[in-house]
Amino acid sequence: MTTRRDTSKEKTMQGTKSFIDRVAKAKGNNQKAIDALQAGVRKLADSNEWQKFLRFNASFHSYSVGNRLLIWSQSPGATQVASYKSWKSRGRCVRKGEKGIAIICPIIITDKETEEKVLVGFKIGHVFDVAQTEGESIAKIVTLVDGQEAAAAAGFDALMEFANSEGVQVSTFEKTKVGFERVNGYLEFGNAHIYLREDLPAAQRTKTLAHELAHWALEHGRVEHDVSRSIEEVEAESCAYVICNELGIDSGSYSFGYIASWAGGDAGKISNVAERVIGAVDKVMKHVRSNEKSLAAKKAA
Repeated sequence: MTTRRDTSKEKTMQGTKSFIDRVAKAKGNNQKAIDALQAGVRKLADSNEWQKFLRFNASFHSYSVGNRLLIWSQSPGATQVASYKSWKSRGRCVRKGEKGIAIICPIIITDKETEEKVLVGFKIGHVFDVAQTEGESIAKIVTLVDGQEAAAAAGFDALMEFANSEGVQVSTFEKTKVGFERVNGYLEFGNAHIYLREDLPAAQRTKTLAHELAHWALEHGRVEHDVSRSIEEVEAESCAYVICNELGIDSGSYSFGYIASWAGGDAGKISNVAERVIGAVDKVMKHVRSNEKSLAAKKAA
């Protein structure tokens, strides 16, 4: 009589050990990714392109909180706004047919007796976002993530599984949506709904989904969450970079510049949020790894 060795338990044990090893390795790689992210931002901050970017942005008027809210409510995707004349002085013209973004402008006159400037009222003025202009080129520090189709497709499916487990709906919006022409994606926290721009390359779409899921995991949409917008964006994009790194996607062409712009070129801000970033990454990737383990167990059965 011959006996057959039951290899099913061995396969399960081997699969479990392999999974544990991968988790340990992934966590170590996450810290390496954070270090690489800092190095990338630091290198960009020392480049000529970054200096051009700073000079260009330094010339823009600083708007009041009230006007910033007005601009955001009319055009959430606006990044750089200026008046018609201001754009013209920079070598760019507002395209014909573009609708201005209304803001409140002070009416100031000079007192003839005291020669002092006096505020006498307010009026409606209009500004235009850079996306509404054309002309001389602008320093570019971010490039959409492209290529890497296989990793992008697998990564997107994995992140969608996490979104579903969290009860977060994901859908697309048209690139021509008014006010969102320069937006790749956004999260409506209260509605648990993520929107992705419909024409994004596959790799950028996966990175953007990772970014918005990071906002969700970090609970940036909660009213009691008291963190500045710039820190929120540094945290979310840092998460996206690390998640993409673990999914086999290199998002440095976009993430380095995006983080540098929100961090003011200070790579040290990444260190300040590293603990929260790694915590959020672990929350997302724990689900992804768990699904991988389940699939591996089914295959071994």
